[in-house]
Amino acid sequence: MKKYIYCETNRLIKNHNYMYSEYGGVKFLELYEENRNELISFYETQINKNKNIISKKDFAVLMKLKNISEIYFSNLKNQYQISKLKNLFFRCEQSYLYEDELVNYDKYNLNTKEKLYELIINFSFNNIEKEHKLIIYKILKKFEISKKLYQSYKLDSYKPKGNFHDLKIYWLTSIALLIYYMRDHELQYLNSALKISDTLCSQDRKNLAKEFRGNAHSIPLLIETMIIEKLKFYR
Repeated sequence: MKKYIYCETNRLIKNHNYMYSEYGGVKFLELYEENRNELISFYETQINKNKNIISKKDFAVLMKLKNISEIYFSNLKNQYQISKLKNLFFRCEQSYLYEDELVNYDKYNLNTKEKLYELIINFSFNNIEKEHKLIIYKILKKFEISKKLYQSYKLDSYKPKGNFHDLKIYWLTSIALLIYYMRDHELQYLNSALKISDTLCSQDRKNLAKEFRGNAHSIPLLIETMIIEKLKFYR
């Protein structure tokens, strides 16, 4: 059985060069959707095994995603998907919240995770912050070059520091790019969001279940498939 090739191996270990990939038409999109739906179904099986707890920052990120997606999908006709997304958000809102750890800031380096939290939580659908867009663009370009996202970057050169194995950074970046796409309709955001999502989806299921409790990862996965469905409809 043919598989979605972009997630068939750990993409943090073995990169995939998207530049030379052939478009597989309808079958390719079907394999993509199967891949995302399979992972969403996997998370469903884990909900009863793990306590539905989430950090306050992660909860704020998901609520921002909820607000932006409601605006973007306001005219979507597929009520099944809308209902499914609402249900995921509703269950997320029933989560137990815990305090995030305090972070020590370094004025010479950009803490990737904390900056992404800041950009997402303070994101406005009606107000475009050029400085914020520039930071998102630089992070996007760094990923496109190395296919990795690092814990921090030097502010003067954006040279990466630390390791690139923090899955939460990939989750946050994909969400940031999705909300920027839903507002600005710039395809570079969506393209990079899908590649970063491929990287996440290629990880070992046990590691994903440990990192993402409840519907934290299922929600952006469903939203990206809904965006693709919307683009197919308006082609």
